[in-house]
Amino acid sequence: SSPAAAPPRRRPSAPSGRGPRAGSLALAAALAAGACGDPGGGAGAAPCAVLITLDTTRWDAPGFLGGTPGVTPALDALARESVVYPWARTVAPVTLPAHASMLTGLWPPRHTVRENHLMALPPEAETIAERARDAGLATGAFVAAAVLDRAFGLDQGFATYDQVERRPDDPEANFAERPAAEVVAAARRWRADLPADASYFLWVHLFDPHAPYRPPAAFARAAGTPYLGEVAAMDAAVGDLLADLRARGDLDRGVVVVVADHGEALGDHGEPSHGAFVYDATLRVPFLVRHPGGRRGGERSAAAASVADVFPTLLEALDLGAAGDVDGVGLLRADPPADRAVYFESYEGYIKYGHGPLAGWADARTKYVHAARPELYAPADDPSEERDLARERADELPGCRDRLAALLARPALDPAPARGADDALLAQLEGLGYVASGTSTPALPDPLAPTTRPSPHDRAEELQAFLAATSLGRRGRFAEAVQGLEAIVQANPRHAAALDYTAFFLMQMQRHDEAAERLERALRLAPERPNTLYNLGVCRERAGRRDEALDLYRRALELDPGHVGARRDVARLAGDG
Repeated sequence: SSPAAAPPRRRPSAPSGRGPRAGSLALAAALAAGACGDPGGGAGAAPCAVLITLDTTRWDAPGFLGGTPGVTPALDALARESVVYPWARTVAPVTLPAHASMLTGLWPPRHTVRENHLMALPPEAETIAERARDAGLATGAFVAAAVLDRAFGLDQGFATYDQVERRPDDPEANFAERPAAEVVAAARRWRADLPADASYFLWVHLFDPHAPYRPPAAFARAAGTPYLGEVAAMDAAVGDLLADLRARGDLDRGVVVVVADHGEALGDHGEPSHGAFVYDATLRVPFLVRHPGGRRGGERSAAAASVADVFPTLLEALDLGAAGDVDGVGLLRADPPADRAVYFESYEGYIKYGHGPLAGWADARTKYVHAARPELYAPADDPSEERDLARERADELPGCRDRLAALLARPALDPAPARGADDALLAQLEGLGYVASGTSTPALPDPLAPTTRPSPHDRAEELQAFLAATSLGRRGRFAEAVQGLEAIVQANPRHAAALDYTAFFLMQMQRHDEAAERLERALRLAPERPNTLYNLGVCRERAGRRDEALDLYRRALELDPGHVGARRDVARLAGDG
């Protein structure tokens, strides 16, 4: 996301006073002792389901998928009582689109959420929470990061949507987060307030492994790296939640689904983090389904699974009827078909960096990536994707493209803008005669449309240079950051994100006129982003152009009704007027 004009802050650490994995180890011991109750879940027992989503968690981070032993004892113990899907993939290596697919069962081209902060899940989309609510179940969501703010539509159907507070004057407000221990504590309080035998659907989202990696010191020491330290801290919180559910008997009668939204490349294929590329370092995700009472525990499926399978799987778990016209398949009653292909995409390179979009599919044997330079892999034989087979198997590429076209042929919803939240500040704005409601969403090219833009996979050095320059700026070395970013724009004039960050660092240097010029160029190149508009508003206000600033703040607020700076400054300027 583009930065908002403000100084950085450190994220809070997990509460002190407990060992790094005490809760997880206790749960592991309990699970190792065996499942309690009727292995079928208890005839006549009220159903419940828990979805735990692990943000930015590599498929090979947990021990049960080959990760460092001892980092994830809670997840490893749960896996022994679950069906594990080692070849599960996300639909996009981006948080909001991936979660939209989990909750609806649709690929991103159908639910229309293609990137963070640019669009919301359309109201006509049907979520698992809406199905559960309409059937009389309690519904609660506890999310750890502002990227899943209710303004982006994932709160549909949740009676409780407990989200992180977005702070004013925070450049990383779009990724404001809270630690897993805090999220789980809130979820446990919600469960404790329900009747003992309540039917419910609970979603818990944990964000810890997302950069920057700043785990509590005890977890970092135990895990060996800062990234794995974050994974370990998250695992401990998962252990606390599962131990609570076990003590209440919910694991005997309910289903638990644990899945990551995407992975983290950590340098694989030249990608430091995630979002821009579609290699399996960020597409493959840990995915397990624990049946009531631990039935089928220890099984592993070779099927191609997708995060879109969460919706129909939870429908089966809660006995909420047929899934209808969705892309995901239910996993409780049968494995996916052997010939199934799952869809994936990334539009980050197109939106931010001036590259072409990426899209493709993978089945049990093959992975096809459609771009200006198509790629073909055999992941089972080459899990690191070191050998691109596109040239030697060129005769297969037209058929691969046709298969992708078939996945894209199903009808899509109408795109939706972000929407407002019902709170005191919006009420104040309404009193001033302004209502933030969202007005448009960006038009994106079809994945199969011809393009002259390069494949993001061929621009790894540019991505590394961009991230290195922004890192310099975040450390206060603004002049060096600007120099590096200007060099990127010189070589790639379409690089909207480099212009965005150049402007942000120029603003820190009080060079607002120069920053405004870069922001105007960025807005001509790419879909409007709330922070780009907001920062341009700050520059206009500094230049004494108050009315233009107010219009820009309002537009930023239309795109992101939760944008704290825009809400504050619209209220301030409109009130002064």
